[in-house]
Amino acid sequence: LDSNEAEAEIKKTMIRQATEVALLVDHSKFDRKAFVQLADFSHINYIITDKSPGAEWIAFCKDNNIQLVW
Repeated sequence: LDSNEAEAEIKKTMIRQATEVALLVDHSKFDRKAFVQLADFSHINYIITDKSPGAEWIAFCKDNNIQLVW
């Protein structure tokens, strides 16, 4: 969750320029709304988190070719 719009714009540019993108989030961030969307999940290659995000997220990642690591 990123509430600073200027910082979010910088991160969006970095994501557009990257060859691979990893999203690092703790378990509390799943299923929450964000103030600013940094990227569509089609731009994410990896999600790295501290705990299993649950069956729905595991299936979502598998269906969208996102490597999930916890």
